[in-house]
Amino acid sequence: MDELQDEIRRLRQEIQSLHGEIDKLKGDVAENNTLLKRIWSAVNRN
Repeated sequence: MDELQDEIRRLRQEIQSLHGEIDKLKGDVAENNTLLKRIWSAVNRN
């Protein structure tokens, strides 16, 4: 039973870690989208 609880705890920690990585990627994507919009606006002006 302890092994099962340890495995559940480990999986929960892994999920938390993945949530953090996903949040970082979402931030990176949003930043990239902003940069692309600025570039696109600059290209369209010329």
